[in-house]
Amino acid sequence: TQFADRLAQAVGSSDPAALHDLACLAAARVARSQPGEVMLFPGGWLPWRDRDKRACKTLPPGDVIDDVHKPSAGAMIKPPPYRFEARLVLYLLYRHKDKANRFDFCVVNANVDAGSVDLDECGVSRYHGLVPCEKTASLMHKLVLELEDIPQEKLIDGGIWFVLFRLLTHPHASHDASLLYERILPNLNALRPISVNKSPRAELRHPPPTLDASYAACVCEAVAHAAVLIDAPRAIADAFVTQIRLQLVKMADADVRKSTSMSSRDDETLDVACRLFARDCARMASVPDSPVGAEMLNDAVETIKRVDSRRLALAEEALGDINHAGKIAADLSSTALAAPGGACFP
Repeated sequence: TQFADRLAQAVGSSDPAALHDLACLAAARVARSQPGEVMLFPGGWLPWRDRDKRACKTLPPGDVIDDVHKPSAGAMIKPPPYRFEARLVLYLLYRHKDKANRFDFCVVNANVDAGSVDLDECGVSRYHGLVPCEKTASLMHKLVLELEDIPQEKLIDGGIWFVLFRLLTHPHASHDASLLYERILPNLNALRPISVNKSPRAELRHPPPTLDASYAACVCEAVAHAAVLIDAPRAIADAFVTQIRLQLVKMADADVRKSTSMSSRDDETLDVACRLFARDCARMASVPDSPVGAEMLNDAVETIKRVDSRRLALAEEALGDINHAGKIAADLSSTALAAPGGACFP
């Protein structure tokens, strides 16, 4: 967490000292790792387009600015042309148990923002494995790209981390998916093109239906794959993901309680998120020997109830019609899902 906070402060700063410190910290963390240990580092790239363009209107040659002929502030100032398009990924490292000087380097990227390989700015469709789904005719992606058997000396050298983190700390127009996947990552295991890495342990997934702006899908996929790397049972990996989703719903609960209004789109998004999470809890509770027990289920029930209660209060305030709010509550209760044990999830 401390490393992530330091990286967040350095993003876009173009501070060479901060970049140097981050590279040294990452290299030292890898050197201290134990056989069988999993490490997680944030990464990605940050392009900065039109950086050299001035934000103010340039006067024609020969014009002189003085107190008499000085244009108004509105005539000189234009909106900044800077356009940030940060793309975040997670780097998942696993140190082998049998060969302690070897690592697996995984890139977790859940931001599939287009169905076309040519239009995919995040690189998943171009560089991660994908196959068509026979049932839906849609594409299923391997959101994890595995680079196997990386020598230890390449990861304890601060140089590779300097290059990786520079994509975030020093924004530039050339920073994109191709720079990371085609020019930087192949230096780790000398395999080109990057698609040669088959990532046999990565699961095929349907990507998020929209851009993963919160990167929650990326975090969940990283945790699930980390469990696979340490040979944990599948139920444990799913339980980890369910716990993360519970924390996300709690974060939404805290935000909603501070909100004074809510758009219909946000209301529908929260409604769908709570329902999907409830179904996930019910599914996990029915799995034999599942780590998701009664305590977690009760916590989930109370959190969802608080979110729904606040949503209804905001809807009532916005509509000014208590009868309509009551109808919404009736609709919610009529579609509730009963989980094993009698718990009722909205």
